[in-house]
Amino acid sequence: MAEEPKYTLYQFPMSYYSQKVLLTFFEKNIDFKPVFINLMANEQLQEWYYKLHPDGLVPLLQYGDKLLPESDDIMDHLDKQSTESCLVPSVDTDVGKDVARWRSLLTSDVPIGMVTYGVFYNPELSLTGIKSPVTLTKDEMRERGEQAAKEMMALAEKMPEVKENIERKLKGMEERKNVIADPAKVKAKIDQIQAVFDKVEEKLKESGGDAWLCGSDYSAADISLTVLINRLVLLGILPMFLTETRPLVAAFWERAEARENMKQMRAFALKYAQEQAAKQPK
Repeated sequence: MAEEPKYTLYQFPMSYYSQKVLLTFFEKNIDFKPVFINLMANEQLQEWYYKLHPDGLVPLLQYGDKLLPESDDIMDHLDKQSTESCLVPSVDTDVGKDVARWRSLLTSDVPIGMVTYGVFYNPELSLTGIKSPVTLTKDEMRERGEQAAKEMMALAEKMPEVKENIERKLKGMEERKNVIADPAKVKAKIDQIQAVFDKVEEKLKESGGDAWLCGSDYSAADISLTVLINRLVLLGILPMFLTETRPLVAAFWERAEARENMKQMRAFALKYAQEQAAKQPK
């Protein structure tokens, strides 16, 4: 009988932050047991899951009696478990400082949640069409948001220990609703990402053009950039970013998309989508 994997990963293959961890698992060639938390069905709002993750988010890594909830922390942990490659160099080195800086920038300067929900809510902003197995109308998105808010408020009453977290999350949902209802505000969020890609193009130029973001070695910073570009593909807005003035970003994406960990992640997501489709009533 095969040995049970050391790691259990609670994730959703379409989740932006889950994808960062999935790419890391595949890059490091570390086995794991996947537990699928279907965000489209609000499965993250179940009481049992909030007991594991007090913010009700994915991904979440479990090993032994330990729980690790933040994607970057999970990536850091996994990098130390295998010598397959070094994705997170020590911050005592110049390259380590560079990787840390770019990982931070590609999180703090990228309003990916607002852009994702904003394009789903305003599909006319997509240039090549949203490439999601599930798309919702504006009414369906509003109804789903209202239902999620009701479930969260009920959960807050049941679990007072997470009430503050839920209230903070509800406030964020309200702010997001106000932004995505206005296409001009969504476009402004997209423009914020444009500024990040200008910096990425310059950095790739400094790194030698045909190298990775922080030099010759593939790193966690490249995983962050890969997941970002992959999300822009899903939203059908990547052509906005692959302009004539950014040839090195286009070359980066060609290399990243051809990498084995990316192929494995897409196969993993496709298998899940097919399994879900098979469960639907005919």
